[in-house]
Amino acid sequence: MLPILELSDLELPQSALILTLDDDRWYKDETLETLVATAKRHPHAVVATGGRDISDEDHFLESSSGTPHLRSSITAEQRGVPGSKFGRTDIIVGANGVLYRKHFFSNASELWDFGTHTAFSRHCAFVDDVWISGHLERLKIPRIIPGISMGSLEENALGKIAPLWIHGGDQHMTGREMHNRKCAEAFQDVHGIWKGQGDCTQGHGQCHVAVSPEPA
Repeated sequence: MLPILELSDLELPQSALILTLDDDRWYKDETLETLVATAKRHPHAVVATGGRDISDEDHFLESSSGTPHLRSSITAEQRGVPGSKFGRTDIIVGANGVLYRKHFFSNASELWDFGTHTAFSRHCAFVDDVWISGHLERLKIPRIIPGISMGSLEENALGKIAPLWIHGGDQHMTGREMHNRKCAEAFQDVHGIWKGQGDCTQGHGQCHVAVSPEPA
């Protein structure tokens, strides 16, 4: 995505839509049409065909480093479910297809700056979904899912989104799961995100651009 973001505004205007897909997956015919239509109705949001929770009502990421638990800033009412409910999501699933606007990343170099925190280079470099979602969260750009069945033909069964991590400490995590967690903790540490639900007037959570519900 970086070469596209580095194009001048004459070559690619700030309002341009940018679609990312995996080159080893098949997608449904309506995927692109639905992403673009949803993006036009919600110009301030990233649109993804799939998403994952950073926590839910029963599971949250336990921290062994003394930092606060990682919790979503999205309420249960706001949260979408791929294939059945329009709404917001914490972590976009890039492999299923995601639509951005160029101006969401006005400083594109930040996407590849892993030097701010040691965990950024040790862990975030391996988990692009958390890395990009973390930047969108700190920039207060909502990630939404249309709520209809589309995206990759390989997508998992629909329903309640599984939390990004299992309930438990480091001993239960290996590989990508560990990188996901450590990367998200680094974003919490550096940028103060993923500390919980609520609005700014309550002194906790994150302030976000409002996302209007889809028409019935």
